[in-house]
Amino acid sequence: MFHHLLLLTLLSVSQEFTLDATAYHDVELPLPADSVHSLIRRISTLETMMPGVVDITAQSGGWFLYRTEREIPFSGKMQTDFRIVNISGEDGSVTYRTPGTEAENWMSFRLAPAATGNGTTRLLLRLRVRLVRNHGTDIHLLAPLLGEGFLSKSMEDDLSAMLQIFAERLVQRHTSVHTARN
Repeated sequence: MFHHLLLLTLLSVSQEFTLDATAYHDVELPLPADSVHSLIRRISTLETMMPGVVDITAQSGGWFLYRTEREIPFSGKMQTDFRIVNISGEDGSVTYRTPGTEAENWMSFRLAPAATGNGTTRLLLRLRVRLVRNHGTDIHLLAPLLGEGFLSKSMEDDLSAMLQIFAERLVQRHTSVHTARN
């Protein structure tokens, strides 16, 4: 059995391997839309609130190096760096994304506030991550066996959990701030 797994892994080594996942979440914040827009424009919001982010460093030309880290079963910690820019939309949305599509580590994180009319704002979140490697084994020794589809779905589940935690942290921080002011 082990020999078969090893043979399959070796046969898969030469194929490009792509993981691609998208997650969505929305949250209602006890803040007016202009306050939410100000909050999401600050890169420090991602650095302090997004799980898995270990560092965001400003670089020249308006770029940021966005570094994440997560524990990979049977492999240890994996750090992934994304080069991103901050793009504000006319609709009040803010998107942090990797320009171009050729990057091996690509992400797009869109945060779109929508006023609800009662002093609160609904924040719509969309996070997409794509990782492209020359070989599946560059991600994990078993990646070629597990396959792009399975691992992309697993990554989607991880991104959904991250957005859930991010939203909970935003609500917790801004509900306590809002309550303390009243």
